Amino acid sequence: MAEPKSRIALRFFAVVIACLFFALLATGLIRGLQLHQIILQCGMMVVFLVFGLFGLKPAETLLGIFIPTQRKPPIVLGLPASPQEIKATPASIGNAKVIAFTAIDQRHHPTGACRHIVAGELQGPVAGLAICKYETDPGYYLFYCDHEWNTITDTYHDSVEAAKHQAAFEYIGVSSTWQHLDESR
Repeated sequence: MAEPKSRIALRFFAVVIACLFFALLATGLIRGLQLHQIILQCGMMVVFLVFGLFGLKPAETLLGIFIPTQRKPPIVLGLPASPQEIKATPASIGNAKVIAFTAIDQRHHPTGACRHIVAGELQGPVAGLAICKYETDPGYYLFYCDHEWNTITDTYHDSVEAAKHQAAFEYIGVSSTWQHLDESR
């Protein structure tokens, strides 16, 4: 009775792996490689052979797994469905005058390009962003706020444009949704 093709392929694969292992072992020892380096080379050969058996291109497949070729915004649950779910923007936040603001909602996507850690905990997407200025400070603050416009964290900037640039770096779509306080009231 004839052996199934899959069993023949498996045996062939095992023989090829064994031959490669011994060939790499011999050449590695001749070149003076350490055993762990030889084992690493053998492992890489196994990966390439497995990919070859399934008709995959190792470099493209591995790069696609470990290094995404297209940057997609992460899917984030819990963003407000619309700007109305966040409270009305106050004229000031923490004694700083609000210059511009935007609610973070379905129009925006976090880029994942920046992480904010508060009290040792990684913060998720915020409900709103506000660019604010203290009377005694020459710079501007980009406040990352909750639904009540309480500040979760902030970044400091030399200009309003620099604060907007930081916000755009962190949230796709935010550049087109800024409202200046006097325009919105």
